Amino acid sequence: MKANLVRVFFALTGILLFCGQALAGPLDNWTWRNPLPNGNPVVGTNVLDSVVFTNGNFYAVGFLGTVASSSDGRFWTEYPSATTNQLTQIIYAGGQFVAVGNNGTIETSTDAVNWVLQTSGVPNNLVSLAYANGIYLTCGGGQVLTSPDAVNWTFTPITKFRNLGAVAGSSFGFVGINGSTNVYFSTDGMNWTTNGLTASGSVFNNESLVPQIVTYADGLFLVGAYRHATSESANAYIFSSPDGTHWTANLVGNFFTGFSEFFYNFFMTGSNDVIAAGEIGPSGPATSFLQFSTNGLNWTQVNGLPGTFPQGYGGAYGNGTYVILGYSSLYVSPDSLNWTNYPYVSSLSAGPDKHIR
Repeated sequence: MKANLVRVFFALTGILLFCGQALAGPLDNWTWRNPLPNGNPVVGTNVLDSVVFTNGNFYAVGFLGTVASSSDGRFWTEYPSATTNQLTQIIYAGGQFVAVGNNGTIETSTDAVNWVLQTSGVPNNLVSLAYANGIYLTCGGGQVLTSPDAVNWTFTPITKFRNLGAVAGSSFGFVGINGSTNVYFSTDGMNWTTNGLTASGSVFNNESLVPQIVTYADGLFLVGAYRHATSESANAYIFSSPDGTHWTANLVGNFFTGFSEFFYNFFMTGSNDVIAAGEIGPSGPATSFLQFSTNGLNWTQVNGLPGTFPQGYGGAYGNGTYVILGYSSLYVSPDSLNWTNYPYVSSLSAGPDKHIR
């Protein structure tokens, strides 16, 4: 008798479970679709890759086409993006926002809320973007593209530096670098001249200078570069030029690296100075640093910042606040010296289980 009751119990249990599954409708579980990637946070992946301050707010782009804005650098609101490709850089120029990214992605917006996907005509990952004299220029993956409006793009067949990796623009034109000892200058993004960088100081194993970052700030083009002085140390230089053609070498210092590397990660402009950020990588965790200059020529350095700023990320200043993009987090400071690390959280996050409650 008991055995029969047990059989009946399990039979009824199975029927109830089956019915529960059968009655579950297609609207019981939701997956976030638009805007992407909001609501689907990816643990362990950097969220924001580039940030700019304009019109009273910070605007940033990044992983899976993330587009977000913030007034204080801590709390962010995400907006529908025109792509799910990673966006690598955003600028505000010519009265509009322009963002570029992987797989030839280019998108534009007049308000950073509504974005339109443009056609680049290339499949390459676009990693840098600049504006000069009414011309937008983007590069990456051996491609250089120019446009008068960020909508219609023209491929620029440049053979002498196919791997242009970073560009900056001003009223003089564009300066580009590609990791070689040279810098490249163009007034229109189509015709380029080559200028070599030279610097004094000891050299290890005949190594060349390695330019890593470029910007235009306070009337000067600036290029951050390094060269190993010994097997365990590197000389850091910041080159300056008023016109993109004539360059002055500024030796920032010699830094112990162990058997690792020295990295310049990005430039940013502060309230009264220009800031270069990077990492020194001896054995163990890398040491982050910020270098400050009020004139682009003389630099001081601060070490021991909280955490590290992975290569390729950026920072911006506005509303009395400094913001630096870190790995799945943000660093916020009122004075560029005292930093607080915050996790990146958007107003549209749906939680770690990716379901709407």
